[in-house]
Formats: sequence, C-alpha cells, structure tokens
Amino acid sequence: AYSPGVGHELWTLNPADNLPHLVADLNPGEGGSRGWWYGNNAVVAAAGRLYYTADGPQGRELYMVSPGIAGAQLIDLNLGGGSSSPDAFTVIGDRLFFKAYDGSSWGLYATNVATGVPSRLTIPGLANNGWYIDSLFGLGNRLYFRSGHYNDDTSIYRPLYTIEAATGVVSAVTGVSYVDGLVAFNGQTYFRAYSTTENAGYELFSLAPGDTSQTPKLLD
Repeated sequence: AYSPGVGHELWTLNPADNLPHLVADLNPGEGGSRGWWYGNNAVVAAAGRLYYTADGPQGRELYMVSPGIAGAQLIDLNLGGGSSSPDAFTVIGDRLFFKAYDGSSWGLYATNVATGVPSRLTIPGLANNGWYIDSLFGLGNRLYFRSGHYNDDTSIYRPLYTIEAATGVVSAVTGVSYVDGLVAFNGQTYFRAYSTTENAGYELFSLAPGDTSQTPKLLD
C-alpha cells in the first residue's frame, strides 16, 4: 500500500487494534520498494513465513517475514546491486519453489522448511549458464517445469522436468520435447508435446503424479 513519505511498501493488519502497521521500509523515501507489483504471485506464504519481492538498495530481491521477528529479512540471491528478480512462486506442501537470476543464469530455488532460506536446485543435464526456467506447475506433491538453453538446437527442446517436493530431487520427463500447455485435470497433468520416441508428432500427453517413473502417456 502507499503512504505519504514512505511510498509503496508492505503492510500488515494487526487484529489486536485493527490498524495497518508497516512491515519494513525497504527503500526509504517516496518511491518505496513496490517490487511485489512485478511478476507472478510475488507475495506468497509457505511454512508459516511470508515471502515477497521488493526493490531495495541491493536491487529487486527476495524478502522473508518470519513470526516473532520484526521487519523483513533480505535474501540476496544476486550479490551486489544486481537484481535476482524472483518470480513464478509456487508452493507445494511446506516448500516454496521459484525461479531467480544469480548474475550468470536463471535457476530454480526451493526453501528449506526448517530455516525458510532457499537454495538453488541442480537440474540434470544442464550447465549453469545461459538457460531458462518457465511454466512452473504444481500438482500433488510434485512440481513440473520447463528448462533448457536459449540457443538449444538439439531435438530435446523445451523439455519437461519434475521435482518430488519433499526431497527436492529433479528428474527429466523422458520421451517428450516442445512441451506446452500444462494443466491439471482429474488428478493428472496434461500437456501438449512432441514425442521423441514414437512417430506421433505433436500430441496430447498425460502424467500421473503417483507414477514414480514419470513416464508420460500418449493420448493419440
């Protein structure tokens, strides 16, 4: 919300007095930190903590609000004045997953349930340089997302990955590329993709969260 002399900052409503209270003045002055206006779901709660993006002296970064601790804790994922621009917040169980830029490449991050602090996950088969993260999608205890190199000229382009939320282990969904249109229906994930193992072209696939092999089913 906006307040004269403070600008746009994050506020909380105290049920004891029913009055708004400033959480933290992250960017003093009329401009405010207004970072949560940007991106997708840029204010979210997970495991009893609140996370949001804000523009401060370190750039656009992640901040965490914890019970019983005044203010907001900076989580600087791109050290210095460069922005990490956290985005695509997705909560599965007690963990928050999101993408952020560390100064060299975009990566996928997940919070630690005990401390609330996020760490970068390892994506198999991808070097930490020049790759993207998008289409984060949660269903059941799994997160699905696309990742790859911007200049990828191989047959496996825009591949699909999945994470078991409790462990944070990332694995590739085999047999498909050019994945698009992820949607949940009747407890399963449906998406369009090009089959790399069958001569089926671009078709509709389904994937059950309980399938430990994470093998997509062709719906030809």
